[in-house]
Amino acid sequence: MVIKGIDGSAHEKYPTAGGVMLLSKLSGSLDDIGEHRSAAWFRQIGDGLQKGLHRKQEFEACRSILGPKLSTVGKYQRTKVGFGAQDRCMGIRYYAYAFDSNQTEKALADPFTVIGVDPLADAWGLQPGFQRGVTDFRQSLPERDFLNLDKAWPHLQRLTAPRFSGATARAAYRMFEGQVTYGDGGLSWRAWVRVLPPHDVALIARDLATVNERHMEALLMGTYPPGEELESEVAYATAYLNKAKDFVRAAASDGRGFAYTIR
Repeated sequence: MVIKGIDGSAHEKYPTAGGVMLLSKLSGSLDDIGEHRSAAWFRQIGDGLQKGLHRKQEFEACRSILGPKLSTVGKYQRTKVGFGAQDRCMGIRYYAYAFDSNQTEKALADPFTVIGVDPLADAWGLQPGFQRGVTDFRQSLPERDFLNLDKAWPHLQRLTAPRFSGATARAAYRMFEGQVTYGDGGLSWRAWVRVLPPHDVALIARDLATVNERHMEALLMGTYPPGEELESEVAYATAYLNKAKDFVRAAASDGRGFAYTIR
């Protein structure tokens, strides 16, 4: 993976298989890049990138593939070659695509008729199937049509999950439920896909509207120590919670459904 300023300034290369790792010198040195960097370290890198985007910098993104990018293994399944444990932690993202009510039957029959062929490209504002391109990382689809939860989706999943085994799940959980299915000793995975018709979306929107930053902070206090790391994680997760609330509220208001994939 290469992220490079369009002026040719600092860049780093980090090969990934079937995924993309964001690296930027905006947050400091990237010397001695290895497979055992912590999630917090990569979050710092992402934070540095976001700070750069606030300055409206553009970057050249290059996708490095060490295997097939996507291959069909079933009607609704896709296999993506991964890069071991690190990529499993840092590379699984969530994307949702809204559809009009008259597309519901088609979407239920085949979710990939409404899910984009390259969600990562849609999220980063690049052409589907990109190998290289210049982008400011603004998504290419309107926010009413497309939701990118990046890697915040596990927090939202935990926040809305049943409190104990056998408990009834709240409506909003239907929007975040799911996990990829790993194979080949963790080197490949199948995406999770779900279609939510318009009547389900209305229920989800009403429920999700009751969730806020206070709930997120209470959830993460049990995972992160008090201080800057906790504050940063709460801010990150809450920003995507609000994006999810806006997306599902708009879909419900328009009588639309949506399909989501975790991949």
